[in-house]
Amino acid sequence: MLEILALEAPLGSRLAQMVWLAERAQQALDAGKPKRIASLLSEAEATLSTGAAEPFGGDPGAAELLDAGCLSALKHMEPIDANWSAVLARLEAQLPEIRSRCIAPPDRENAYARLATYAVYRYLLKGVFDGDVLSRARWAAVLVWITRRLDTLFLLEAGGWSEDLEITAAKLLSKQVEYSRENMTLMLSECWNSRWMTTRIIAEAAEREM
Repeated sequence: MLEILALEAPLGSRLAQMVWLAERAQQALDAGKPKRIASLLSEAEATLSTGAAEPFGGDPGAAELLDAGCLSALKHMEPIDANWSAVLARLEAQLPEIRSRCIAPPDRENAYARLATYAVYRYLLKGVFDGDVLSRARWAAVLVWITRRLDTLFLLEAGGWSEDLEITAAKLLSKQVEYSRENMTLMLSECWNSRWMTTRIIAEAAEREM
């Protein structure tokens, strides 16, 4: 997955490949056949050796579904402070505009890829304890998705991008989710169970917008 995220390819394609690999690995684990993962890795390596994978395309409705899933998860968490509650309210109110304009800060693709890499590096191997790699891989993609939405919100509110905004969204989201064991557990549960945060929806939304 780290190699996939390091590809010279559109970010959406990399995230889509990552979550689909996790989906197939989870199926192997659930079937009690973890040795199948070796063949999945061989297939991934073959793809990597030829360069970037072909893009999947992406369903235009997937972005709206993923937004709904992310908002639902975030709204069910205990807010870390009043500032977070205010930001979340503004994000929800302005989400139609954010989605329709598809604004993204300039030159941020590598930063988002590094953010996903961080999430994979930090969380994925915890699956050795509970057999869950899928929700953690989905979280890596969702972390990028929400951060990108927040970046766009702050860009719109500030009237332009600036160095002051470089880590604002990522830091705020990390404080809200990762600093709280309960909130992190809830997010991973949503990444596993939510009908709005399936592998297909995440992959198609990423392909469509990133």
